[in-house]
Amino acid sequence: MKKKYNIRELNLQEVHVEDLFQLVDPWALKVLLLLEDDNEDTEIMMENMLSYFVEVEQYEYAIVIRDLVIGKNEKANRF
Repeated sequence: MKKKYNIRELNLQEVHVEDLFQLVDPWALKVLLLLEDDNEDTEIMMENMLSYFVEVEQYEYAIVIRDLVIGKNEKANRF
């Protein structure tokens, strides 16, 4: 049985990546990821999500995460 989440209280660290397809579209996922703290746990979570989305051929989600990772890396390299 799938766990039910309240979208207003959604914490991506606690959501199973398989459930994201039913909870949010790719652009809402981007907003949720932008709201996450910028730390090592979030980076690891995003890397795992990217791998999963590519594996299951959910490329819209993978592109959103890839672009966020690239943006964070470019921002870090500027300083």
